Amino acid sequence: VVPGSMIVKLRSALSPRMLAFANWRSSQYLALDVKGPVHTASGLGSIYNPTSGTDITLGVALKINDQINALVGTAKGQATDDGSPTVNILAPFKGTNTQFIGGSLKVSDNLELNATYSLTSYGDANAGTLNSAGSPVAAPFTDNKGSRVTLGAKISF
Repeated sequence: VVPGSMIVKLRSALSPRMLAFANWRSSQYLALDVKGPVHTASGLGSIYNPTSGTDITLGVALKINDQINALVGTAKGQATDDGSPTVNILAPFKGTNTQFIGGSLKVSDNLELNATYSLTSYGDANAGTLNSAGSPVAAPFTDNKGSRVTLGAKISF
């Protein structure tokens, strides 16, 4: 069973040089359940059963001149809080908050360079796991961040 999602993208020119954008994505994982050998009485248990949720991204892009463009934005990721005291060990966080900045430089008619940087904060949660005796325990997952740098080149022939 594969998950499904729906994406809505909105763009609006605020001025001849400025563009605002918003993205909304809803992901449905209700039927996805990966089972395997885990320490349960029945033998086969759920290894990963993701929670459905939504992502929202907001930002602004600015054309500085004919060669340089810049963008800045924020995103709020899926809230994986289903009310249980622990979350899945393969996704041990409750939602994300991301800030990003980027830009592009048109070097020539055939070459454009682009780069982005983003910083993501993962929501605190307790991951459900088992101790060496096979009993369930909660492992704290707190104060975690991730960063990403993307570099690219667009070459036209």
